[in-house]
Amino acid sequence: MRHLSGIVLSAEFRGTEELFVSAHAGYYNIGTALELGLECIVEDVESTEQVELLKSYSCFKAQGYFFDKPLPVSVFHKKL
Repeated sequence: MRHLSGIVLSAEFRGTEELFVSAHAGYYNIGTALELGLECIVEDVESTEQVELLKSYSCFKAQGYFFDKPLPVSVFHKKL
Protein backbone atom coordinates (compact mmCIF):
# COMPACT_ATOMS: atom_id res chain seq x y z
CA MET A 1 0.00 0.00 0.00
CA ARG A 2 1.27 3.45 -0.89
CA HIS A 3 1.64 6.22 1.66
CA LEU A 4 -1.25 8.68 1.10
CA SER A 5 -0.42 11.54 3.46
CA GLY A 6 -0.17 14.05 0.61
CA ILE A 7 -3.73 13.56 -0.61
CA VAL A 8 -6.43 16.06 0.31
CA LEU A 9 -10.08 15.02 0.53
CA SER A 10 -12.30 17.87 -0.50
CA ALA A 11 -15.88 17.83 0.74
CA GLU A 12 -18.48 20.41 -0.15
CA PHE A 13 -21.58 21.84 1.49
CA ARG A 14 -24.36 22.40 -1.03
CA GLY A 15 -26.35 24.75 1.16
CA THR A 16 -27.39 25.39 4.73
CA GLU A 17 -30.73 23.64 4.21
CA GLU A 18 -28.88 20.39 3.54
CA LEU A 19 -26.52 20.75 6.48
CA PHE A 20 -28.37 18.59 8.97
CA VAL A 21 -29.92 16.28 6.37
CA SER A 22 -26.46 15.27 5.19
CA ALA A 23 -24.76 15.56 8.60
CA HIS A 24 -24.40 11.81 9.06
CA ALA A 25 -22.90 11.33 5.60
CA GLY A 26 -20.49 14.21 6.23
CA TYR A 27 -19.50 12.76 9.57
CA TYR A 28 -18.61 9.41 8.04
CA ASN A 29 -16.81 10.91 5.04
CA ILE A 30 -14.72 13.26 7.18
CA GLY A 31 -14.19 10.63 9.88
CA THR A 32 -13.01 8.06 7.35
CA ALA A 33 -10.58 10.53 5.78
CA LEU A 34 -9.14 11.51 9.15
CA GLU A 35 -8.91 7.88 10.26
CA LEU A 36 -6.91 7.11 7.10
CA GLY A 37 -4.58 9.99 7.93
CA LEU A 38 -5.77 12.14 5.04
CA GLU A 39 -6.11 15.89 5.22
CA CYS A 40 -9.71 17.03 4.91
CA ILE A 41 -10.67 20.47 3.64
CA VAL A 42 -14.36 21.35 3.36
CA GLU A 43 -15.49 23.83 0.71
CA ASP A 44 -18.44 26.21 0.50
CA VAL A 45 -18.68 26.88 4.23
CA GLU A 46 -21.10 29.78 4.64
CA SER A 47 -22.46 29.73 8.20
CA THR A 48 -21.53 29.49 11.85
CA GLU A 49 -23.63 26.33 12.07
CA GLN A 50 -21.50 24.66 9.40
CA VAL A 51 -18.25 25.70 11.13
CA GLU A 52 -19.49 24.36 14.48
CA LEU A 53 -20.58 21.08 12.88
CA LEU A 54 -17.15 20.66 11.27
CA LYS A 55 -15.42 21.36 14.58
CA SER A 56 -17.54 18.65 16.20
CA TYR A 57 -16.19 16.26 13.53
CA SER A 58 -12.58 17.33 14.32
CA CYS A 59 -12.29 18.95 10.88
CA PHE A 60 -10.54 22.28 11.26
CA LYS A 61 -9.73 23.20 7.65
CA ALA A 62 -12.38 24.86 5.53
CA GLN A 63 -12.93 27.57 2.98
CA GLY A 64 -15.90 29.58 1.83
CA TYR A 65 -17.80 32.85 2.12
CA PHE A 66 -18.00 32.45 5.90
CA PHE A 67 -14.30 33.36 6.00
CA ASP A 68 -14.10 35.76 3.03
CA LYS A 69 -15.23 36.26 -0.55
CA PRO A 70 -12.94 35.31 -3.46
CA LEU A 71 -10.08 37.79 -3.64
CA PRO A 72 -7.47 38.81 -6.20
CA VAL A 73 -4.06 37.37 -5.31
CA SER A 74 -2.64 40.82 -4.54
CA VAL A 75 -5.39 41.52 -1.97
CA PHE A 76 -5.04 38.05 -0.46
CA HIS A 77 -1.29 38.55 0.07
CA LYS A 78 -1.92 41.87 1.84
CA LYS A 79 -4.22 40.08 4.31
CA LEU A 80 -1.55 37.54 5.28
